Amino acid sequence: MKHLLIFIVGKTENQLIEEQRNSNEGSHEILINNTMRHLRSNNKDWKTFNTDINQLKKLRVEADYSNLSIDSEKGRKSLALSDNVLKILR
Repeated sequence: MKHLLIFIVGKTENQLIEEQRNSNEGSHEILINNTMRHLRSNNKDWKTFNTDINQLKKLRVEADYSNLSIDSEKGRKSLALSDNVLKILR
């Protein structure tokens, strides 16, 4: 997402940092929200991007911070979601 925002949209890294400073959002939220706005303004599949990236984020939080077992089904789901997100970004 950062690559897309910098090299395609034309934002600078400093602009992204400044946006984060001026908001209550973390760096990932800034990247997700900017990417979603870009996709939406270019009539791309922003709804699927939004759904998939947030499901992927939820699975990552579960894997990193909860005491849950990550089985092969959740692993496959994560891979499928990330593939979908990459297709949209490309």
